[in-house]
Amino acid sequence: MYARQPSKVLQTKLSHITSQIFNAGSFIYQSFEGIRIGFKICLRLIWFYAELLTKVTGYQIPLIENLGILRDTNDSIDFTDNDIRYLGNFPRMRRLQTLLCGRNRISTIDPELGKVLPNLKILSLAQNHIQQLADLDPLSTCTRLTHLTCLDNAVSQNQYYRLYLIWRIPSLHILDFERVRENERSRAQEMFGTVDRPTEIAASIMGVKSRVFDLGTLVQSSNTDTNTTVSTGYALTPEEKEKIKDAIKHASSIAEINRLEAMLLEGKIPK
Repeated sequence: MYARQPSKVLQTKLSHITSQIFNAGSFIYQSFEGIRIGFKICLRLIWFYAELLTKVTGYQIPLIENLGILRDTNDSIDFTDNDIRYLGNFPRMRRLQTLLCGRNRISTIDPELGKVLPNLKILSLAQNHIQQLADLDPLSTCTRLTHLTCLDNAVSQNQYYRLYLIWRIPSLHILDFERVRENERSRAQEMFGTVDRPTEIAASIMGVKSRVFDLGTLVQSSNTDTNTTVSTGYALTPEEKEKIKDAIKHASSIAEINRLEAMLLEGKIPK
């Protein structure tokens, strides 16, 4: 006795259902495969952006050095909460756009900062030891600097602070988290004139710098020949320069560097 064959209508329905199940399974597989691939892409993007940011915070680093090993691959470097006194000693870094140096002891800035960091756009110097407006003049070499904060520095209490920085750094858009307005630019130009023809107020400000020792330059020069010019706030004899360089070169701890800096600020030369 032969088994009953399903009708053509039933066969068509079974074929349609089978096709739908197959399509649904294929869609689920593709969806999970898409999620898996998307997850991999996200991980790679996270790793990529992590490589762009170097974070060196809270290590009590006294000097910026050895950044050549980064090979100019970073968009941002975070030096927050260290013991840095000198903003300088950078190799040429075309890619660097953001530099965070809050909560340090910075009092001196490299006069050629803009040459070694030509694309610097964002700079944080909050809670440092910057005393005079002229100490910030080197930032005028950073022609692409748009965001700057110097809050909680002694210099921020100066009556000319905001207008002077707006005049000295024309590229600024945001200063201490406040937008720079056109009327402020006009007032700054009226008060300080031009760089080529500054007013008496501007000239007097530009002529007053903090009398501090440039420890960053001293340390750099200690690794070069003895004919290197050492820039400090005082006139030093060649013998005194050599004593200072030798003392810094043989310093073995942060406490010893701090003690040496205190001596220098008091005008004492290490023996």
